[in-house]
Amino acid sequence: MAYTQTFVTATAVTTGNINSTKVTVVSNVACFVGINATATSATNFPMVPANRPTSINMLGRGNVLSLLPSAGTAAISVTQVGNVAVSGTVV
Repeated sequence: MAYTQTFVTATAVTTGNINSTKVTVVSNVACFVGINATATSATNFPMVPANRPTSINMLGRGNVLSLLPSAGTAAISVTQVGNVAVSGTVV
């Protein structure tokens, strides 16, 4: 069963350690995301569009994801969906 972390926030939030190499992020507000970095501004961070499930490769297990709503209060869910194979090896 997939593990989901849920947040309702108007400011930056960081997940706990993610034991998966792939997650799906869904938010009702567009959010900026950073892996192992605090997304405190829009500078140099990719955006997850509002109301569109987006898959993110986590660069290995045990990393965290930082999310910053672009405006207003966001309801965000981050679901661990599995591990990504790299060169025939599951990481």
